[in-house]
This record gives sequence, C-alpha cells and structure tokens, in this order.
Amino acid sequence: MQIDPSILIASFSVIVASGATLATFLGWIENRKLRKAQTEPFVDIKLESMPQSISLLRLKITNVGLGSAFDFKLNLRPHSLMNDVQREEINQIIDEFSRPQFIIKGINYLALNEYKFSSYINLMRRNEEYLELFFTLVILAEVSYRNNIGEHIKQFFELDMREFDGSYTLGGTFEEVVPKSLKDIVSELKKANQLVQHQGRLKINNERNKKEKRLSIHQIRKQMK
Repeated sequence: MQIDPSILIASFSVIVASGATLATFLGWIENRKLRKAQTEPFVDIKLESMPQSISLLRLKITNVGLGSAFDFKLNLRPHSLMNDVQREEINQIIDEFSRPQFIIKGINYLALNEYKFSSYINLMRRNEEYLELFFTLVILAEVSYRNNIGEHIKQFFELDMREFDGSYTLGGTFEEVVPKSLKDIVSELKKANQLVQHQGRLKINNERNKKEKRLSIHQIRKQMK
C-alpha cells in the first residue's frame, strides 16, 4: 500500500507548525516570568547593629526587589523549637522591637529600596547569663505583601541569634578596639600639634614683620633728618 506523498508533507507541516506554536507558547511563558521578575518586590528583614553603638540591635526591613510592595505586614513570633524560657524572652524582645506602629499595623506602600527600622534593644546593660540565653534565641519573621498586580506574596525568615555566637562580638575584641582607638588618638594629637606649630610660625612671622616695619620707619626718619 502506497502512501500519498502529499499526506506525508501535510502531516509533517502540521507537526512543524505544532512545534513552532509550542515553542512560541513556551517562549511567551518565559518572557512573562522574566517581565514579572523585573518588576517583582522582595522584602528582606535582618538584624543589625545601630551606627551609634554595636550593642544596640534593631531590625531593618528593606524592599530589595525591583518593584513596590503593597499592604506590607510583619509578624514576629518565637520559633517552634524554643522552650518556655526562650519563648518568654523572645516575646519581650518582640515587644521592644514592635514600638513603631508600622510593625503592629503594617505599611500600605513600601517603595523600591525603601527601608524601615524597628525599635532597638540594648545588650550593653545585660549580664553574661542573659547574653548566653540571647545567643540561643531564634525569632521567626513572617512577611506578607502584594505586588503591583495584586498577587499575594508570603516569606519566612529565621532570625537566628546562634549565628552570632562565637563570631559576633559586641564592640569588637579588645585586640581590635584598643589599637584602633590608640591610632585615632595619635592621629588627633598629630593634627593638634601641627596646628599649634602652624600658629606658632604665624605668630613668629607676624612679630618679625612688625619689627622689620619699625626698623624701616626708623631708617626713613633718620634719612629725613
């Protein structure tokens, strides 16, 4: 039985056309994903020290994505692995962090690269026993918001204080802090000494100029006589 060549050609054309249609559809999906990624917000949350003192810790919430975040909400709670003592301490820390109203009520709009800070906790006044407890705590942060087309996005972050234990020192080690402080002091003393020397040279030059001026006036008067 012979097959009509035209049927083969038609079948092949249908297969090619179907393949091209599928490739176009898959390309459209990938382009859509790419366009969405280029305008998608991404809200990041981390624990950081304040510039005034490394013992003052706060949360920094930043939109590091490529689009604006809407109806932003933040929920902080103890991690499920925490025991009762740890949970109690975490709840106290959350209460301190949550003084700004946006943590309680949320934010209507968080623009690209915009950031917000929580209130801070001070570890400088805590004893060693508390710090040992602090470096075992894990806070679970649940972040929810919407993108520019209304899609709901939810993310979870584990703020694990244990990551700082052994590698994170409040204010730096003694070996790091003291040499830097001494270097800064020596630098300031050098600047002050240079300023005093400069002012001294100016004073000497002024006195010399006054003396030379008096001598010149005296010589002119002698010549006039």
